[in-house]
Amino acid sequence: MVVGVGKGAENGILIKGGENLQRAHKVTTVVFDKTGTLTKGEPTVTSIVLLEGMDEKDVMMLAASAELGSEHPLGEAVVKKARELGIEPIRSERSSRFRAKAL
Repeated sequence: MVVGVGKGAENGILIKGGENLQRAHKVTTVVFDKTGTLTKGEPTVTSIVLLEGMDEKDVMMLAASAELGSEHPLGEAVVKKARELGIEPIRSERSSRFRAKAL
C-alpha cells in the first residue's frame, strides 16, 4: 500500500491514507469539473458566452479589469485570457479587498 501511495504522489495523485486506496477498487464512476485544473493544473477560460448585442472585447475588458489584482485562481485566469486576446485590463484607482465568508 505504501508503494501505491508513493507512486500516486510521483504522478501528482495525492491519496489521503491507505484506507482510501483500499476502497478505490470499488469506484465505478469518476466525475471531473471543467475548470482546466485536471489537465493543466490551473484554471483556464475555455469559452465566452455573450448575450445578444454584447461585444466580446468589451465584456473581457470589464471582467478582466474587475479581476485585476485578484489572488483567486479563477480571477487570474480571466485576466490571462484577456491578455491572450490582446486586451489589457484597466487598473482601478479606487479598489479594496475583503475576505469573503461562506456558510
